[in-house]
Amino acid sequence: MKKALIIIFAVLYLYGCENKGSNADSSESTAEDMTESKVKREHKSMNANSLENNLDKQDLVIEDGKYLIRSEDAKSLYPDALQAFIRNNTYKDIKDITFGFVAWDKNGLPVKIKQSIDFSDGEESGMEIKEGIDVEFFKPIVVSYEDFEGNTWENKELKNFLKVYEGKRLKDIVGYENHVYNKNN
Repeated sequence: MKKALIIIFAVLYLYGCENKGSNADSSESTAEDMTESKVKREHKSMNANSLENNLDKQDLVIEDGKYLIRSEDAKSLYPDALQAFIRNNTYKDIKDITFGFVAWDKNGLPVKIKQSIDFSDGEESGMEIKEGIDVEFFKPIVVSYEDFEGNTWENKELKNFLKVYEGKRLKDIVGYENHVYNKNN
């Protein structure tokens, strides 16, 4: 990927600027320097809005997230669950999807999600969370998927997702308001 960017920027530099006696080697070096600094700026400036723009262009896109309360009285038998609903932007039939979640409490502080021990087919209703875990806000991501032809896809934005959201207070995440789901909505 880096070589492709360098080549694209080198071509843009060569054709977009006047070439006043410089050779191609110095142009490529300048284009490479420009590419590296742009990549560094993008990683430093990654926020929820720019991440979401990247996620919206992927094969599978999170359309909605819900907090499912399966029982008010018997949470140990029917634990609450986090759900993610997706849009398939491909022609592929999806066989298996792996989701990841980050979560925060009512004060906007990060919460470590612990799965409930489940002996039923709880995956049908979402990721069941252990009783007593106070989740008020959450954000799902598609981590990977497999289609029926045996092809697998792994989310290249997962590292950026973790950089933006994992272990951070909500108020410290620029642009979270439009992309994080609330338990009560």
